Amino acid sequence: MDEQQSFKIKLRPEPIKAPSIAEIRQLQTDGKGDEEIVKSIFKEDVLERREHAQAIVSYMRHIESPFTYCLDAPWGHGKTSFLNLLERLLQYKGCVVLRFNAWESDYLPDPFVPLFGQIYSQIRDLYPKGKLPQKAKDVLRRAGAVARAIAPGLLKLGLEAAANYGAPGSVEAVKAVAGAIDPDKALCAAEEAKRLSEKAIEDYGEETKELSAFVHALSELAHVVREDQPGDDLPIDPEMPIVVLVDELDRCRPSFTIEVLERIKHLFSAEGICFIVALDRTQLCHMIRQVYGAQTDADGYLERFFDLESKLAWDVDEGALRASMEGVLCSINGEDQQVRTHMLKRLTSVPLA
Repeated sequence: MDEQQSFKIKLRPEPIKAPSIAEIRQLQTDGKGDEEIVKSIFKEDVLERREHAQAIVSYMRHIESPFTYCLDAPWGHGKTSFLNLLERLLQYKGCVVLRFNAWESDYLPDPFVPLFGQIYSQIRDLYPKGKLPQKAKDVLRRAGAVARAIAPGLLKLGLEAAANYGAPGSVEAVKAVAGAIDPDKALCAAEEAKRLSEKAIEDYGEETKELSAFVHALSELAHVVREDQPGDDLPIDPEMPIVVLVDELDRCRPSFTIEVLERIKHLFSAEGICFIVALDRTQLCHMIRQVYGAQTDADGYLERFFDLESKLAWDVDEGALRASMEGVLCSINGEDQQVRTHMLKRLTSVPLA
């Protein structure tokens, strides 16, 4: 083969996907035991992180929420793949799991709008249409007061950015929060933000109360969801917290990354809700120093955000990795064995998503 021949290959393969909930339910219907079902969830786990995931699930049963857990691994070491498998295992064990891809909202001025919008919309989707409990609607109203406290005009900027640059579903997520200000009035988000801005100083004390009420409402919402058993998915264990998986944080601009952590700590620290944040801690420390100065104690700064941290292992089974890459190359280059052999020689270590 010509050594100069070029090949098109995606050096960051798609993340590993876990079996669907429908497949898990079918295994249960077929009478498969716990060990066999868990094994099926991790059948594509070439990095052998099953024990780590099981330890996290066990830990979730005994923590006192609110709680924020940090999963640390460099870029390309399989954080998204691990979260996909962990999500399904948590769901199988009775946990409500929500996802937040920070990178998809990096264009917005503040992460509160997309973070709350995703939490609300995903909880809403757990219920059949029109069956959302009043508690969830109350949270929307209180979210408006929080948006007012964060920054005047935030919702206007968020809606404009979502319409022009946002990922699919971004506009709906932002509108969910925009409608929380006053869902009974036909005022647009920009007009309402302007009106609230004029009262910001005199209403500061009231905003503080509203913030506390928002956090309390989130706790109530978590309780309602776990007790209601909404939808037809896997049964929910009321003793397990709602878990929010935060991914792609270290791909965001530094200021947005730090603000996500700040919002989680100050606005979403609610009983019954836990966050699992996957990130590259070393890279995040660089971001903190970039924002706050080279002399900043970045490690000390991060410690206040996380209740527990752990590193994702990187004990790569070379044979399994080669087999995985063989499958990727086969899907790209068809049955050309010569092409696959040529590429495998050059891809001795390929980052996983």
